[in-house]
Amino acid sequence: MCVVGNASYDGYVLALSTVEALLMNNRMTFIERYHDNEDHGNKNRVISGLIPDASGHLGPSVFSENTLFTWVSDGRGITPSLPFSYGVVSYSTLGSIVLNIDDENGKNGNFARHFVIHNENPQNVYGQWEDLPYNKGWDGGFSFWENTGYQIAIR
Repeated sequence: MCVVGNASYDGYVLALSTVEALLMNNRMTFIERYHDNEDHGNKNRVISGLIPDASGHLGPSVFSENTLFTWVSDGRGITPSLPFSYGVVSYSTLGSIVLNIDDENGKNGNFARHFVIHNENPQNVYGQWEDLPYNKGWDGGFSFWENTGYQIAIR
């Protein structure tokens, strides 16, 4: 579940490295979901060959005492022919895998926002962050409320 350059995914993939928007399509959408994880006895960790830097950054996603997932879609909706299977938060079909995250119950500071990059030419990249409303139901493979849900489809 990670960004591969010049590929379209028919959904959102997790950004675990730098995203070069200019190498992708003319329009990209980023969704950030901040998880206010457990405040007491927090045992978050990353087990991977990819190691976050000292502040927890692994590309635009952050893994520290709290978690920031950055999801990316190029919006073309064309499934690439990659030589391996991969997971996406699917906006076109219901995912067969559901991840539910039980976020902090006390002072829950979760937020979700999105940013659409418009890239008509390399000198004119623009867009702005906009907050996403709480949504207890499913919208494009995401459920954002006090807790979080992701519907994952395997491609």
